Amino acid sequence: MEEALAVLERALALPRWIIAFSGGKDSTVLLDITLAFLDSSCSGNRCPDRVIVAYSDTLMEWPPLRRWALQVMRGAGSWASSRGLPVEFRVLQPAPGWSFLELIVERGYTAPSPMFRWCTNHLKARPAKRLVRSLGWEPRSTAVLTGVRLEESSSRRGRGCPLCRSAPGSAVPLVDYGIPVTPLASWSSDDVWDYLEGREPVWGGSFKPLLEIYGPQRRRNPPRFGCALCPLIKREDSAWQLAERGLLDPEAPRLAREWVSLYIRLSRVEPWKWREPREPRGRFRLPYGRLNWEARRLLLEKLLEYASRSPSLCEAVKPMLERLGLTCPGEAVEQRGEATLKPAG
Repeated sequence: MEEALAVLERALALPRWIIAFSGGKDSTVLLDITLAFLDSSCSGNRCPDRVIVAYSDTLMEWPPLRRWALQVMRGAGSWASSRGLPVEFRVLQPAPGWSFLELIVERGYTAPSPMFRWCTNHLKARPAKRLVRSLGWEPRSTAVLTGVRLEESSSRRGRGCPLCRSAPGSAVPLVDYGIPVTPLASWSSDDVWDYLEGREPVWGGSFKPLLEIYGPQRRRNPPRFGCALCPLIKREDSAWQLAERGLLDPEAPRLAREWVSLYIRLSRVEPWKWREPREPRGRFRLPYGRLNWEARRLLLEKLLEYASRSPSLCEAVKPMLERLGLTCPGEAVEQRGEATLKPAG
């Protein structure tokens, strides 16, 4: 704890802060520690000019995680306002036309891969860049606080964490954002769980809903949650665990993986059938381009079918469907979906 507070103390050299909040265990601890620190520091007239807590909603989060994140944003926002802290809470979303489902149905994007994570760029990085541009903040005077920990992955332990080595006063800002600040870099998983199990949030309430999401095996085998329709997750064990504990309906993980498997098959296994041909050019002579109209129609129809069979999956993808003027159940889905699926021209 002392080391985390020392990092935050050094970050006071930067007048503007952005706190990256995902709703997960690490970012929740980061938010709690930072708000408590600001409450104490600002009382002593040592306070950043402006602090923004940014939650990135990809529009396809599993419902328990989205509900927890939004609950925290509301509770912490009310508390910060009552304390007179210069803290704002923003929910970031993909721009109109750039959500995961819109990119597939309207633009024919194929499934992202570990070598080409276009989803991370469009769903998380671009909304954050848009926020920074709208604020007009200079990256070299902006602290970006994240819950990154060295122990979190074997690759970070092996080659180190570039973000963890940066600090206030660094000559190299995080591209398009600011100077990365990582108060939890040296924390172990046990440190995080000890914090959540032994305290209550500074804004009131309890961490119990988050602990329930991670489940009783959280110390030995903590789940790592991704987007509900993430093609980069080989096995969605985390969603199955949520279903086993009654936080999702039993069909949600299976139907989500069936849809993802279909998306991957159409994108990579049978490209000659489901993708538009294109002339080879340049260094990368790829014979197939975006998904053709039949593939897009099939993917949307299947998603509507699966969402109508699973309340949890429906709730997860509902924000994306609404971007296309659709809802999950009932006849209105088929009628409006048919209109949406007609190719332009």
